Amino acid sequence: MTNRVLVVDDEKDMEPLFRQGLRRELKAGKIEIAFATGVDAALAMISDDKAAPFDKVISDLNMPGKSGFELLADVDKDAFEIAVVSANADVDTRAKVEALGARAFFAKPVNFGEVRNFVTAT
Repeated sequence: MTNRVLVVDDEKDMEPLFRQGLRRELKAGKIEIAFATGVDAALAMISDDKAAPFDKVISDLNMPGKSGFELLADVDKDAFEIAVVSANADVDTRAKVEALGARAFFAKPVNFGEVRNFVTAT
């Protein structure tokens, strides 16, 4: 089974970082990755009827415009699993994202072993 993953981050250098960190899973066909540079773009991709549904979403929290907190509040967490990435890994932030339905929290710099476990889990 191939998990479709949407990564949402305003930092454009995160795409090659994720592709490199998850290269084995991509090559083996275990995952496919799409990228959005903001919450509005992510919401459009999620709601696009022509796009295949996503199994997992990984979103940065702090972005210009809408934040990852707003993405968590706006999406149907029953449709896919969502995780967040943030440099701010304090207890309050973790509690807030868990209350909003996040299934995982990844602190920056990203540990791709943890991400790998999240994106390949069925």
